[in-house]
Amino acid sequence: KKGECSLEGSRHIAIIGTRNSTEYGERICEKIINYLSNCSPKPVIISGMALGIDTCAHKSALKYGLKTIAIMGTGFGTIYPPSNLNLSNKISKSGCLITEYGNNIPSFPLNFARRNRIIAGLSDAVILCESKEKGGGIITSKLAFEYNRVVFAVPGRITDDNFKGCNSLIEQQIANIITDASTITNH
Repeated sequence: KKGECSLEGSRHIAIIGTRNSTEYGERICEKIINYLSNCSPKPVIISGMALGIDTCAHKSALKYGLKTIAIMGTGFGTIYPPSNLNLSNKISKSGCLITEYGNNIPSFPLNFARRNRIIAGLSDAVILCESKEKGGGIITSKLAFEYNRVVFAVPGRITDDNFKGCNSLIEQQIANIITDASTITNH
């Protein structure tokens, strides 16, 4: 662990999604976090520090004064993606970075799949903002469902590949549909 974060007290909400996010997915991600920043008590935002929705979630949490926890798929000495080095420094000052890997462990794809269980396990609720049919966000959401966490998904057009995963989880009744940010506090 690097930084200060408590895993007790506050509600912990994971906000996750595709690395290849759209402007729409990022706008919804920020809107949800803005809404959550006005809740009491303020929740802690958890994500995986990957590109796309994860980066948007961490940046939005910092922007709106929420603590954020980044669950890394690498060691502390290997920030991935490298473009998030500055973000990781900001997170460690207003939240924390958590990894189960040794300091210089590089970015092996399997490590990212493994870290999803930690994201799901530490969260009281998981929000999937945007996801294709397959990917880490789907894995994390299904794990959270198995762990009896509340899972939400942002719906998208049925012809939009970037929302096929979200729509599928809603259809399978694994995820609750988000039609407004207040949906989250009503569960």
